[in-house]
Amino acid sequence: MNIKTLVYLCLICLFCFSCTPKEKSPTNLDIKIESKYSPEETAIVTLKLEGETLPGIPKVVAANDTTCAFFENIGSSEEVKQVPGTDNIWIAVLKSGESYVIGWIVKDNKLFGYCSDPFEAKNGLDVTFSPGMPVTLEYDISKPKEGIDVFPGVLMLSKKAMRNGKLALMDFGVVKRIEEPKVIKVEGLAKGTFQLWAQSLQAKENIDARSQFLYDKRFIEIEQGKANRLEAEFPLLDTTVEDGDVTIKGVTYNSAGEPLSNEIIKLIPINDEGPRFDLYYPEATSDSNGNFEFKGVQPDINVLIKNVGGSINLLPKYLKKDSTLWIDFIIGKLNEKIFVEYAIPDFKVHWKDGQSGSIQELWGKIAVIEAWSSSYPPSREKISKLNSLAEEYKDNEDIVFVAMSTDCNRSKWEEAVEKSGLNTLRHCIYDIDNDLAFNKPVPYAIIFDKKNIVHIEDVDMDIDIRAELEKVIEASKEE
Repeated sequence: MNIKTLVYLCLICLFCFSCTPKEKSPTNLDIKIESKYSPEETAIVTLKLEGETLPGIPKVVAANDTTCAFFENIGSSEEVKQVPGTDNIWIAVLKSGESYVIGWIVKDNKLFGYCSDPFEAKNGLDVTFSPGMPVTLEYDISKPKEGIDVFPGVLMLSKKAMRNGKLALMDFGVVKRIEEPKVIKVEGLAKGTFQLWAQSLQAKENIDARSQFLYDKRFIEIEQGKANRLEAEFPLLDTTVEDGDVTIKGVTYNSAGEPLSNEIIKLIPINDEGPRFDLYYPEATSDSNGNFEFKGVQPDINVLIKNVGGSINLLPKYLKKDSTLWIDFIIGKLNEKIFVEYAIPDFKVHWKDGQSGSIQELWGKIAVIEAWSSSYPPSREKISKLNSLAEEYKDNEDIVFVAMSTDCNRSKWEEAVEKSGLNTLRHCIYDIDNDLAFNKPVPYAIIFDKKNIVHIEDVDMDIDIRAELEKVIEASKEE
């Protein structure tokens, strides 16, 4: 045993003697813990268990990775030793100034574990923690909503925690089948925040189906000493018009520009994971002139206007309170080009010259933008053609051609640009912190005019960019 270890043991023994209740004075103070930190960084902390709970042991982990606090053999932890002669006091040697939490590891039990509030380690600190007893959740689905597929279904629970400083959900394998109307009980839960997810097994994977089924996904609080009973929540069919709601009007055309009647159009709320199944809107059918309308759409959400022939993504920035949107919807074969008349949204980019900025710098000009990726050969071919087109218009100061990369690796993008020799284009890389302004697969093209109005956007890149650009140039002359 080295001198450093002996010093730490002396400190621990003295600290244990001062912290241990007199009525439970330990008979043996030989607690062998060696700090991995320097003396000035070391904090000796006493952990005191209070309140009724199941037998277990504490586990001290960094507060930015609380998932490790719920399992005995997962993740790293600080060494903790129980004070001899006590059944509720432990000593932990921690790094001073760091933030920690305490997990309570219950052996031979299917509990989710427990976690204390974060605390900052300081020498001589006493931390009291109270895991509490396990509780039961009752999920009441005894009165299913008419017209919604529920049975058979499944109920799943995951606990909220932190992993690498970010929100994480831990799946503990709690799955309950929903076979009939009843109150479902989940026992052996610890207090804390959980994600509840109840869903019908008849869930339609096809986005076009949009039939209603049970989809109850939310965060809930499990509280100690209370009856944790929840009523099942069912998807909302939004058929009412309320203050602040949005109106979306449009006209359906075929690829020849002729209005189409009796076309069924769906409005599908979406999020980062895909279609939302907690919110539904009735379908719209175009009239004899191709007109369709959605009233009473919730503001500030992301929606997809969809038909078997195409789709248009309308972002939350357009669906502001009391707004009315107008769209032209071109219907044809899948991947047919779609014309959308709306103002180009501002979004962040990083230019090749090293400057960070936004697409707003192009406003006031006619802009042709092609999104590409250095790892996808077809998109590299497209920007090569765009560079040739830019050469033809290089004397027109009102037009700018931009190659916007969606690469995740900036150095690889810069290397690809250097090797390409496509110097007539302005090069930028899309900032991943943007919202869904450009959630399109590459290659992808968009043209907007001097008033920042989008005249065309296309995913499969079959459009004649020169022809479309000339239309925008001529329209600009007439203004």
